[in-house]
Amino acid sequence: MSEQKSTGLGWERPSPSRHGYDWDTIAAQLKARPGEWMKIFEGGPTSVVNGIRNGNVRQLRPSEGFEATTRNNRKATEDTPKTCDLFLRYVKPKGKKS
Repeated sequence: MSEQKSTGLGWERPSPSRHGYDWDTIAAQLKARPGEWMKIFEGGPTSVVNGIRNGNVRQLRPSEGFEATTRNNRKATEDTPKTCDLFLRYVKPKGKKS
């Protein structure tokens, strides 16, 4: 008996993102107060933090002077994902002029 391979389940539009962060506005606010930490969320998904740190959020790339740190990191359980409190700040990138 040969195994059938799936070619997809069907055509549909993906549901909207659950998080809906306005990264453009957040980046502008951080640049207006360089060096100060802004709390972005409490108990949010660590996947967002990893995306920022890896440069996947274009508005907040580390190479452009954005830094992320977390507090209150909570391990994943059988029923809940790994979460944390996220803080961001903007510092002038090395080698860049104002």
